[in-house]
Amino acid sequence: FSLSLAALPAAASTDAERFRIALEGTNVGVHYAEVIDTEDAAKGLRALERAHSQRLTQAKVALIYSTPESLVGKGVSESDGSAEWRAFCSLLGDEIDLESWSGYRGDFGKSSTGTTRFTTWNGVDIMFHISTLLDAEQHRRLIGNDIAVIFFRDSTAPTLPIDEVDLGTVPQVHAVVRPSATHNGDESPHYELGFFSRKSISSSFGPPFPSDVSALPAVELRNLLFAKLLNGLIAALHSPPMDRLFYKPRGAALDELAARVCPGETDKDRRARLEARNDRLRLYRQAYYTGPPRMIAVDVLAGRQLAAKDPNGLSDPYVTVELVGGDRQVFRTERIEKTLNPVWEGPKAQHFVFNMVGIDAIFASLRFVCWDWDRLSADDYMGRASLRVADVANEVGEGGHFEKWLPLLPDAANKETVSGELLVRVEVIGPLLEPEMQEGREEEVRAAVLEQVATRQGEGGGAEGEQVDGGSDEQAGEAKKADEPTDQP
Repeated sequence: FSLSLAALPAAASTDAERFRIALEGTNVGVHYAEVIDTEDAAKGLRALERAHSQRLTQAKVALIYSTPESLVGKGVSESDGSAEWRAFCSLLGDEIDLESWSGYRGDFGKSSTGTTRFTTWNGVDIMFHISTLLDAEQHRRLIGNDIAVIFFRDSTAPTLPIDEVDLGTVPQVHAVVRPSATHNGDESPHYELGFFSRKSISSSFGPPFPSDVSALPAVELRNLLFAKLLNGLIAALHSPPMDRLFYKPRGAALDELAARVCPGETDKDRRARLEARNDRLRLYRQAYYTGPPRMIAVDVLAGRQLAAKDPNGLSDPYVTVELVGGDRQVFRTERIEKTLNPVWEGPKAQHFVFNMVGIDAIFASLRFVCWDWDRLSADDYMGRASLRVADVANEVGEGGHFEKWLPLLPDAANKETVSGELLVRVEVIGPLLEPEMQEGREEEVRAAVLEQVATRQGEGGGAEGEQVDGGSDEQAGEAKKADEPTDQP
């Protein structure tokens, strides 16, 4: 049999149609791929569903004993836990010994020892990462990578200050539980329940809360907590940025299956097709964006104690700045001649604006590479530094900025001596961690951002940066030879 993709009208009237056209190109046509081995295709699709099931069958959940002194439970041991905390842990699951456990391990390695809690609820195996049973490294590695989180507060503790909670960028859906003082005459434990999630999660999910969640009986709390938390986890896996954890491996497996059962396309052709599709998707997201400006502005201000690369004991340093994990936006500073302590000021001052629309900030980073300019030979590598965009956005917030000295690090591909630091200024323009995509006005957004940056720099602020072709550090060193500045994107 054959698989077909029907043509879409060039003049699409809905966002969905524009989205499809953006992915496939304006002249879609009808594409057919002949499936030669239907039995192999059926087996492959079944294996795909087993390996990357759309049905949730396993989940790992962080369970945090949150105290006024440690909101995320770091440094709080089991001996510090209250009787209320231990009763709540017992309510959620059975105690298991990790060394002898043969079931779903939820990121606990085979060599892990000690105990934790586990349960199966409505066909879903749930492994708990309990903060009081983890050391600092396990807390970072396990709880820091859990999408679903439960915070437990003692009945005497104040309400959890949500704005002060920082578990990193992976946790997406959060429940807050506290024993209730209101039992309505019932002596069994009752609980208060709250719930919050990141704004990037695309839609509301059930079940709806009861009218009163201030005194839920233990069994009712357990069922409502699991239902809400697991539905939130599913919603997070279908919303940016966590959707990559689902769609990327599933898509890769489907591409591999298609290559096996649909001959006729070489690996090179398939890579080119996928790259072109991703480029069209990024351009679409930028073209139909209407939210506030979403950019990062970067200034390389100075360097100190850089490595000497020239016979005179000095260097002619310049820096390339690249947005990694996006659409390969790369800029280059002016070179400062004959110095190990360069300062980019006056006519040498530049600011670089990186467009973050259509790019997941959590998976993007800024890479700084320092080079020594040589007139007749390839430029010498002087070190690199990097900043995760999500860390910057979390640290300074929307509209904030910082200046920081970044140590230059060696690279395995370069055997050059490396030393010194770079002073950089990074400004966040717009809510980088809350992407929106609607029919819009990309040029207006870009103009507004450039105007905002120009205002910050003041009249007569530095020259615009030079953009070079993206690629490896070695390629960046060669690219500077053109010395022809281009406009920023």
